[in-house]
Amino acid sequence: RRLVGALAGAVRAAREAGERNGPMDVLLQASLDGDPARGGCPVDELGRLADAVARESGVLHLRGLMAVAPLGADPEPAFARLAGAAEVLRRDHPQATEISAGMTGDLEQAIGYGSTCVRVGTALLGGRGLASPQHG
Repeated sequence: RRLVGALAGAVRAAREAGERNGPMDVLLQASLDGDPARGGCPVDELGRLADAVARESGVLHLRGLMAVAPLGADPEPAFARLAGAAEVLRRDHPQATEISAGMTGDLEQAIGYGSTCVRVGTALLGGRGLASPQHG
């Protein structure tokens, strides 16, 4: 929730500086596996985070959810969980219609569960190394 305040403050500052006119679109990152090292908000806390973004109406615009399926596991259960979380989110925030999920290797499953945005960098650019080494 601290990030919500920081984002809202940055948007306000950019507006005051004449660098931005409208609100910033926001996708909440859902943690589908509970691994804190991968980031994201636990699914059962998304409602509170969404409410915090919604309170910054006019500054932040809640667009929906994003997630990456857990590595080395079948992505289908993760995408099903994300679709369920998105459905719950839309009950209180009907404008939050976006679901950003799926990459080159699992885009078909993600689309099957309602993804509106997929990332296909590997399909277009080929594989590449990590920018920083993984911490074990």
